[in-house]
Amino acid sequence: MNPHLKPRRHRNWLTRYYGKQARFYLRVLRATRVLPPSIEASLSARISHHIERGL
Repeated sequence: MNPHLKPRRHRNWLTRYYGKQARFYLRVLRATRVLPPSIEASLSARISHHIERGL
């Protein structure tokens, strides 16, 4: 087992998982009109930034 492969795979799995979860929650909050536009924009920007860094 190569120790260098494990953290990268774990990080990619985490970013993939949290990316899906965050997108799902954003869509639900947008559908229910709970989320203000400014918070939604900052959240989506932060999520896309994390996904770009993770992958």
